[in-house]
Amino acid sequence: MAIDMLKMIGKPLLIGLLMFFSFSLKAQFSVPVSVGVSKPILDKGAGFHIGVNPTYGILPRFSVASQMSFLNTRISGSFISGEEGRNQLTSALIGPKWYLNSPEHRLRPYLNVLLGAVFIKEFPGDSSVQSRIVFGNSVGAFIELPYFMTGISYETDGNLALKVAYIFQGK
Repeated sequence: MAIDMLKMIGKPLLIGLLMFFSFSLKAQFSVPVSVGVSKPILDKGAGFHIGVNPTYGILPRFSVASQMSFLNTRISGSFISGEEGRNQLTSALIGPKWYLNSPEHRLRPYLNVLLGAVFIKEFPGDSSVQSRIVFGNSVGAFIELPYFMTGISYETDGNLALKVAYIFQGK
């Protein structure tokens, strides 16, 4: 089943990445490197997030962003079973980034919707390790300053992540 899911996600993701890199020839390039804390929405627990988000500016208020990230969450009480455990999510996502104001502003709020593949590895309290690949997402609201970014996003598998990033800029 995981192989079928990968095949289904792989073709659109590959086409998206090719389009992404073809647009980048005329675009402004930046790479936010983020760290953050995460909280499962339904379960008790907490975790951390690390990620890299290469972004290509195409229009003054529109960019194409990607995300390669890792999210590790310690579950101290599952919503349904009450069990403890740990989840690890490794993501490869791509999608649009909409700025709410023009580039002349120092403070630039934006929204993004990223879609792609997520590899989930679950370590339930007393069961064997479970792995699966799913269609994933990251939907967020952020504020960008020169060289810094902060915001909150909803990540696949029901996690809210509060992120802070340093932005490496290029032309």
